Amino acid sequence: MPVTQLLSTCGMNHGDRPAMFRLPQALRAEASFFRFLGIGASVAMIDMGLLLLLHSLAGMHLYAARVFSFTAAIGASYLLNRRYNFRHCPRCRHTVHDVARFYGAHALGNAINYAVFVGLLEGFREIGLQPAGHAGLLLLAIWLGGVVGVSANFMLSRQLVFDR
Repeated sequence: MPVTQLLSTCGMNHGDRPAMFRLPQALRAEASFFRFLGIGASVAMIDMGLLLLLHSLAGMHLYAARVFSFTAAIGASYLLNRRYNFRHCPRCRHTVHDVARFYGAHALGNAINYAVFVGLLEGFREIGLQPAGHAGLLLLAIWLGGVVGVSANFMLSRQLVFDR
């Protein structure tokens, strides 16, 4: 039986946990960051899949398709982080305000992500590779852009969106 279920059967909630069942703040922050990364990896699949779908199957320009895939990925990221990573944060703001703050906070990280993506694609073209016809190069550019932007997005999410 999970500890939370055990405690709830004893009439205790999360804040009433005995000290031996509470993680130190540093470990909670690390666990939160690793959950953020796991969610980010899941959301990257949404981003990559939608980009390839819009570009390859629907014939949308690659850069325009990326804007749409980014938008969908950020929305999925908000929902998953709200549910699984920052569920302990109070819901004192309306969801629309939280979503607006989330999109705003991620603007910088996503601008960096996009710049890395475009820079890599243009770099590939400079050395004679055609990334639009090679899914592996597209996925590499998406992945490296995501790696660069994820730390900024985590810090901004934690400080500006899901603050206590």
